[in-house]
Amino acid sequence: DQILPRYRAEIEKKGRCVLLSVVGGRLSEGIDFKDDLCRCLILVGLPYPNIGDPVVRSRMAFYDEKHKGFPDFPTERQFYDSRCMKAVNQCIGRSIRHSMDWSAVLLLDSRYGNESIKTSLCSWVKDNLRETNFTTLESELTSFFHRASDEFKN
Repeated sequence: DQILPRYRAEIEKKGRCVLLSVVGGRLSEGIDFKDDLCRCLILVGLPYPNIGDPVVRSRMAFYDEKHKGFPDFPTERQFYDSRCMKAVNQCIGRSIRHSMDWSAVLLLDSRYGNESIKTSLCSWVKDNLRETNFTTLESELTSFFHRASDEFKN
């Protein structure tokens, strides 16, 4: 209960702070990280649901069974992938809350380069997606932060 108020206070006092959270964890649900509360979001990996979770397994079996009778119904794999990508898109959406808000979003996993993953990203992310490497990342982020802060000044 004290983490978020301390985080906000640190942002107000110093203008920056790092907050680490797990997708689907307590700090990733229902919290608004608008404006200065999230200027850089780093997603490491893809947050697939726990395949061992009985609820997930049950839902996958349901999708598998339904797909057999209705070929247009999503497969269990499509269900599983969509749960993951819904979490990714929600996470990104928590960092950019309105038209004048901005955040650098780093998707750190080579699987984000797969066409099926890219097509599951929301359109405005997909339209701005580009690959980079760690050699040029610092200069690209510096350039992005300068452009964004100038463009969205009140």
